[in-house]
Amino acid sequence: MPERTFAIAGQREMPGEEVLCQTITEEAKSILNLLFLGAVPFGEMASWYDRSWLFVNTSTTEGFPNTFLEAWDRGLPAVATVDPDRLLSEGGLGFVCKDVDEIAARIELLHRDRRLLAEIGERARAYVASEHQRDGIVSRYRNLIASLTAGVTGKAAPARSQEGVSDASDH
Repeated sequence: MPERTFAIAGQREMPGEEVLCQTITEEAKSILNLLFLGAVPFGEMASWYDRSWLFVNTSTTEGFPNTFLEAWDRGLPAVATVDPDRLLSEGGLGFVCKDVDEIAARIELLHRDRRLLAEIGERARAYVASEHQRDGIVSRYRNLIASLTAGVTGKAAPARSQEGVSDASDH
């Protein structure tokens, strides 16, 4: 895909794989449409997401990477080889792909169909807002604790308002 520009952020050196990482770093420099950023401090990643229109993850083994949430929070659909919690295939937050040809096809589809790109991006942003923001998480934990303590005390614990919520940054 020489007509597209890609940026790769991150560099994970596993013990014994230093030579492989160095080889990848050197080879990446020879690809004209690839910016190999290496390790990027967390505080600088937001600006890279903000410059992007799509998030691509080619990892073959992942649990639920925070990078998906970071990209979705910025309204970026994902094209990936992993499908955390089936949010790509069933949640409509992007596309899960079997191989590099399918990745390329999905990138081209989203580049051509800006309406689809925007729809998936908005769905991704809404997912993070509803499932991963502090207020929603605190509320779910409170409800869970109330339901668990109801069986112990014989009555439901009173629900608390959000006004009493604070974190270490509030002090």
